[in-house]
Formats: sequence, structure tokens, C-alpha cells
Amino acid sequence: MENATLVIDMGTSTTRAGIGGDSEPMTTLSTVLGRPRASSSYSDEEINFFIGSNVYKNTSTYSIHYPMSGRSIKDFDDFATFLHTLVTGHLNTSPGGHPLLLTVSPTETQENREALLQIIFETFKFPAFYPASPNTLALYASGTTTGIVVDSGESGTYIMPIFESYSIPYYSERLDVGGRHVTDILRKALIQRGYSLRPGTERDVLSELKSQICYIAEDPTRVQDVPVKAFVTSDGLEIRLTSQAFLAPEVLFKPSMAGCSQKGTALLLADVLSRVDEDIRPALAQNIVLAGGSTLFPGYPERIERALEDTAASLNLNRSLNYSSFSNYSGGGNYRSGVRVVADSGRAGSIWVGGSIFASLSTFSQLYISRDEYEEEGTGILQLKMY
Repeated sequence: MENATLVIDMGTSTTRAGIGGDSEPMTTLSTVLGRPRASSSYSDEEINFFIGSNVYKNTSTYSIHYPMSGRSIKDFDDFATFLHTLVTGHLNTSPGGHPLLLTVSPTETQENREALLQIIFETFKFPAFYPASPNTLALYASGTTTGIVVDSGESGTYIMPIFESYSIPYYSERLDVGGRHVTDILRKALIQRGYSLRPGTERDVLSELKSQICYIAEDPTRVQDVPVKAFVTSDGLEIRLTSQAFLAPEVLFKPSMAGCSQKGTALLLADVLSRVDEDIRPALAQNIVLAGGSTLFPGYPERIERALEDTAASLNLNRSLNYSSFSNYSGGGNYRSGVRVVADSGRAGSIWVGGSIFASLSTFSQLYISRDEYEEEGTGILQLKMY
């Protein structure tokens, strides 16, 4: 592990951290920080910080803080405390001996990027730093450098076209609807049906319901004879759902269900394809790469395919395509429409995997920002080296 690059994907709800070149992260935990309450009996020497889901079991002693919101840093003090606890307590190392690859949202402000750079080099003393786009890393994990990444997480969905490793941010789209909106709708549906969840278990029960029962309908207007889906909680409560199982995640394609006026995921994706240069459009449409936990719902890839197939002719997607490239693809869809959705089973963690691959490249040391470069150029090194 000596001098190995630390790879950290810090999302709004989940953080994955490990060593560049490894096939999986060393630790995966909730992006939540517990700070000792002022009334706690700990002395200054005894103060510890909790990170991860264990925080929820100690709310009487610790206050809960969320360092990230919408993949952007919400509070730099919380962020720094979380990062320090993660590196020293969970990765069992010190920052000074390792380069750091950290995911940074493509929508992060320049001011926040500069503040982050200062913390990385001045507070933590990392020897080198690379701020990586989550979308690009997800694409690397899929084994290609060209495509459109649909990254749907807890707080939002990001759609980014990438051509030969270069992001095209001015054609990207962001939808302010994600997994937590599915959770909110599911919670309301349970209340309306008379179910009562214990406060201590509600979070885990809703998470399990989402992963085990919820799905995306290919066409929600034609769903008939919806089967009853049953789920038994850890404390013995049986929950039975019918249409609620697909109506809750439908918010990802119909944001108005959450009071959001934006277009849904499929329509925004079609908008991105319609705006990119016509010469690269077919190549992008062949590799629509899904990433993030909110793309795991059964039926999600098929819904994307179906929606784009309806507009494929007008977008001229099927010209100059190599149809043999689809021969090993096991998903649904009419490939001669020019649409292929890549939905790897490990896509919830594909961003970290892409970061691990990237950090292990022999050229990585030529791409990151070294501490010497930062000391010479200050925060201006971001413009010189990253753009």
C-alpha cells in the first residue's frame, strides 16, 4: 500500500474508498458524519467522530451531519472531518504518503474547487491530487472512452456526453430528482395504506423495499393486473404493495410527481443526443452507460431503450453503426435503432472502479496536481492543468 493512490468516490449518500488498482473498494459506507453533542460527557482528548450508518444508532450522543448534497460539498468543515476519519480510521493510513483521486462533481463551482484544493494540500498534506469527474470514471469502468453516462444517485441524475475521454459539459443535463425522491413517495404510499414503521428501522426498511420490490414499468400507462408484492420487515411486519411498487420509481421519469418542473430522465437524454454534433451522435448512442444506485431498478435500462427507440429515426442514430458490436449484449432493445444501453450489474459502484483503473495507469503521475505545483502556482494550477 506504500505510496499507492487513494481512490475515494464521495457521493451524497454513499462513499466508496480504497486503493488504486484494486478490483473493489476497501470500505463502503454512508456519507454521514456524527459530531459529539455539546452536552456529551466526553473530554477534548476523548472526542471521536463517527462516520457511516452507525451514526444513526448514536443520535443521543452525536448530531448528524451530511457533508455532501447533490454530489457537491455542502460544508467544508464536515467534509474535512469526514475525510480525515475515513482515511485514518477506515483506510488505516495517513494522507501524507499517498496521492489522492477524489470524485468532484462536474457542476461544482470554481470557488469550491479552489477551496477543496487548499484543504487537500494545506490541511491534509497529500503529495498529489486528481479531481476526477464521476461520469468519466463510470465510462472507463465500462471499458470505453466514448458514450453518454447517466449517473443517477440519491439526490439527482446527471447526463454527460463524453467523446474520446473528453466531457462535453455544455450539452450535459442535470435532473434534481434521485433516489431520495423515490423513498419519499414510497414512504407516503405506506402511510396512506395504513402501515406504520418504527423510527429506528424506517430508513433500512424503505431501502430494502426499494431494492427488493420496486421496479420501472416499461409503459406505466399500460400496466394491468399488477401483482401483489409482499415484504416482511425485520420486526415481522408484512407489507403488501401493488402499483406502488412501480409508481414510486416512476418519479425518475416523471419528476412532476415530486413537484419538479424538469423533464424526466429519458426526455433529457434525448435532448442531449439531439444537441450533440451529428457526426458523433451514433457513437454516443451506442454506449449509454448507466451508473449509480438509482439505475438499479429492474426495467430501468429497458425504459431508456424504449424511449430512445421512439426518437431514433429523427435523430439519425442508425447510420454508420457496426451492428456486430451488439452481438454479445444480453439486454433488450432493437439494436438497429442505433440505441444500446450498457447496464453492468455492478454499476452502483462503477465510478469507484473507473477511478481505480484510472489511478493505476502508468500516465497517472503526469496528470495529477503535485504539491510542488500547487505551492508554485496556488489554486491557479486548476486552470493550467485541469482545463
